[in-house]
Amino acid sequence: MNSHSTRTQRRQRLVIGLSALALSLVPVVELTTRGLPDWHRSLEDQSVFQRPLTGLLQQLLTELLHSGNEKAVVCPGGELQYVPDIHYLTSPIQEEAVPAILDLAAQLEARGIQLVVMPVPLKPQLSEDTVIPHPGFRDFADRLSRHGVLVCDVLPLLAQMQRQGVPVFLHTDTHWRPEAMEAAGRELAAFLVREAGCEAGAQSYTLTRDTCTQHGDIYTMLRLVRPVSWLPEEEVCLHPVRNQRGEYWQSQTDAPILFLGDSFSNIYSLDAMGWGHSGGLAEQLSYCLQQPITALRRNDNGSLATREMLQREMARGKDLLEGKRVVVWEFAARELTQGNWKPVRLVLGHPSTTGTFVCLGQGERRTLTGIVEAVSATPDPGQVNYADHVVAIHLTNIGEQHEEALVYALAMRNRELTPAAHLRAGDEITVEAESWAVHEAVEGAYTRNELDNADLLLEQPVWAVHIHRKP
Repeated sequence: MNSHSTRTQRRQRLVIGLSALALSLVPVVELTTRGLPDWHRSLEDQSVFQRPLTGLLQQLLTELLHSGNEKAVVCPGGELQYVPDIHYLTSPIQEEAVPAILDLAAQLEARGIQLVVMPVPLKPQLSEDTVIPHPGFRDFADRLSRHGVLVCDVLPLLAQMQRQGVPVFLHTDTHWRPEAMEAAGRELAAFLVREAGCEAGAQSYTLTRDTCTQHGDIYTMLRLVRPVSWLPEEEVCLHPVRNQRGEYWQSQTDAPILFLGDSFSNIYSLDAMGWGHSGGLAEQLSYCLQQPITALRRNDNGSLATREMLQREMARGKDLLEGKRVVVWEFAARELTQGNWKPVRLVLGHPSTTGTFVCLGQGERRTLTGIVEAVSATPDPGQVNYADHVVAIHLTNIGEQHEEALVYALAMRNRELTPAAHLRAGDEITVEAESWAVHEAVEGAYTRNELDNADLLLEQPVWAVHIHRKP
């Protein structure tokens, strides 16, 4: 047996031994936390005991055996792949997907609006010179086209870029590189002009230049306790968009195009994702067409989240479809096999007139002291893809008038839980609140859990700048 084989066997025995040691400590963790409330154990004590233990074990498995976990796969050469993206290629497209899309298209057509869908290809579909289309995608696209829905398929474009030696996806992330995203933006703009009758506008949007260096989201999913030498940070060149006054691009509600998008649109738009801001897909489309765009974007759950965002805005009396000619709906292709495709009805409602809920205008700040009636769930930081998360709080018994408030608050920042994550019904809290309209463009793009009470979704929310819980 040569020395290399001997070292490999020793390495494997070391990992197996340490794994056994880590597993043997799990009962100790459970015994230590047994007397605590379930929510306390799940959010706080997993951080104190289990997560560092898991991180140490994963560190050893990754460094010594190049092994991933239930979400991340380490490929030859150190490229990281996201497990649900791999499952997309071997799973059938959900039967509910086409009816849900056609239902939205019919609602839009009733108002003279054209629907364009843009499923973004996934990293496992492009490997070196190999292109792997989903076996059911062409039938899916044909079914939509027969009913008048336009499908912008950018897989051929990305495949051509890869054949020409242009990297398409980030090495340690699920998302595309800026070069690929910008090319897709140009392709989408040309598609809208050619197929949907859009015309170039007369705005003066310009591109600027920036760079960013960091690890990607799949690397974060490995939950490593220290950097790995063969998984270095990546550097990208970004092109944020500015208007004629030199201001960074912003969504405009009176634009003729409504853009619905997920994290593939947000990655270079939302600063909290770590890859810059104001340079994402909606911004690039706006630049290419030289016209403003209304953008609703939310990380994750692209099959449902933005449709529900549109539904809530309309139910509150804000008609985001007024004056629109085209709705572009971008979502990760994995949603076709793993998404939530329940129908969503778009009904224009009226602003709440109850007068019992706090409503703040831009520039207003108010201190609210009340009782938590209900709060939405906070995820385990070690089990989610995105580092920031917003919860919804129903606050009652505010002041002498016994007002109420729908409060949005940051419960997780950069995978660290905030005081809002530990709130429970019955807690007395004081909230420094501001208008949600001021924060919606940024915090509205974070993943968010809503309350179960559908009536509350009709109320105008406020944003919690600071929360203090009374002991």
